[in-house]
Amino acid sequence: MRNGEAILRVEFHIRFWSSFILASSILTACSSQQVHPSSTPVPTQEMIAPSPESSSDPSAAPTNNSGSSKELIASIPKHKIFLYGEENGVTLRIGDEAHELDWMYMTPTGVLPRLQVEDYDGDGRQELSVILYIGSGTGISVEELHMINIDPADPEYFQDHVFKNYNAQLDEAVQFKTIQQNDVLFGQISIDSTSASVSLKDYQSPEFGKVGDHLVFGNIVRFEHENKQLKAQFGAEIILEKSAIPQSIGHIDAHASYKDGKFALSHFAFQKNPEAP
Repeated sequence: MRNGEAILRVEFHIRFWSSFILASSILTACSSQQVHPSSTPVPTQEMIAPSPESSSDPSAAPTNNSGSSKELIASIPKHKIFLYGEENGVTLRIGDEAHELDWMYMTPTGVLPRLQVEDYDGDGRQELSVILYIGSGTGISVEELHMINIDPADPEYFQDHVFKNYNAQLDEAVQFKTIQQNDVLFGQISIDSTSASVSLKDYQSPEFGKVGDHLVFGNIVRFEHENKQLKAQFGAEIILEKSAIPQSIGHIDAHASYKDGKFALSHFAFQKNPEAP
């Protein structure tokens, strides 16, 4: 190994473990605040199943003779697609072409990117979907979905499209209100013509104050490659007047589709937390 490469690797690991120690300190500080426990765990690499095509096996990657700090973090060898972690961002190699992208890919939980190639928009050309784990912490677990046009004949060849507006779509599709039944407070979640109720009795005390009149999305965001499709899951949380931390009451499952550079959610379904009455 060259001296320059060794120094870069040492610096990279110092930065990673510094981030881990900082995150642990924040977690310890936050744990001193008394709030109702959330049922949504922050995933680790072992908890998340890899995409069917995706791999991080370095033996499948082309030989790296550049002397850089590149480390293979995901790949689809049969499509000659290799994603390398860099000191800042990533390098995506497809065939003989390499592109540098300003993507976050490393958090203290160490969840690696997942890749899948499909014709997601039905235009006869394949796209590469990339799921990145970009945020973790107390009550935070966020993944990011990217779509890249990888067919050289595509007018938007190698354009990177990111799914950003899912909160607006969720706010439009999901309605929430509180109701009283036999002196017990419930939250009612309505999607299209269906509705579900969740007991909020645990929060029905002066300690928490009033329950807000809308749900919070965005703190728990997950995407999955499933049967050549994209699935999404979003934590559904309520706001309490006297607590700075939103509280989980369940999650919204949805299908994610892609067309003309835009993402859309459909087939929404609410699932309450397993321990909820």
